[in-house]
Amino acid sequence: MWRRLYLTFPDSEHARQVSDELQRDGIKREQLHAMSRDGGALPGLPPASAGQQQDRVWFWERLYWNANLALFGVALFGFVVALFNGAAAWALFAAAVMLFTFLGGNYFVRELPHAHLNEMREPLQHGEVVLMVDLPPQQLQWAEAIVRRHPEAGGNVVGWTVPGLGM
Repeated sequence: MWRRLYLTFPDSEHARQVSDELQRDGIKREQLHAMSRDGGALPGLPPASAGQQQDRVWFWERLYWNANLALFGVALFGFVVALFNGAAAWALFAAAVMLFTFLGGNYFVRELPHAHLNEMREPLQHGEVVLMVDLPPQQLQWAEAIVRRHPEAGGNVVGWTVPGLGM
């Protein structure tokens, strides 16, 4: 799972400068996605896809979380029913499912960054440009160091994405 760095800029020229600098230092153009308030193309910047503009990551995150909670609830119910009926094997299986969902939820909460495009709606409404940079986790600090050289860059929050899924 990759990280998505959300950056805001007062105009497309500043976003283009950072985009060019990131590309010069090895970031591929496909890893950059820019969008503005009106959703139109920004000259010299790679456009965000419809899925990126709709923040599909938020949808998948909510779906995973709710499915995980539902599975835990069903397993808990099965555990209680198995205990009352004396079915030790089913109780053990339900306990294993509960442990699995607990560990999955723990990973979700502790390890995945949870910033989303929704946090950028206000800057977009004020006419700023949002640049999303998709990176492997090991390149995140390196890219943030490049961005820190540009005081006009705002936002600088991190989410997650899966490359190639258009999210």
